[in-house]
Amino acid sequence: EPLINNSTNHMYATHKTTLLIPCHVTGYPLPYVTWTVNGSRISNNDKFLVREDGLLIQRVAYTDHGNYTCTVRNIIGSDNITVTLDVIKSL
Repeated sequence: EPLINNSTNHMYATHKTTLLIPCHVTGYPLPYVTWTVNGSRISNNDKFLVREDGLLIQRVAYTDHGNYTCTVRNIIGSDNITVTLDVIKSL
């Protein structure tokens, strides 16, 4: 059964930096991973990159705040975790 082993459910990112929201997945067969932000599906583009170890957000903007959900599925079952992202001003 797929399982997400995450240690955090709240993260902070500095404006205009790059951030990796972790989603550490175990399970066999290897689960399929999807990401949503505030309920909308995320696709790979010049801002978001879905990786094996999580979701990479490049050039974090204030509008990127919200609830990011990693969902993993295989034929045996599914699991998900939601991480809340807050964006803060650079010092």
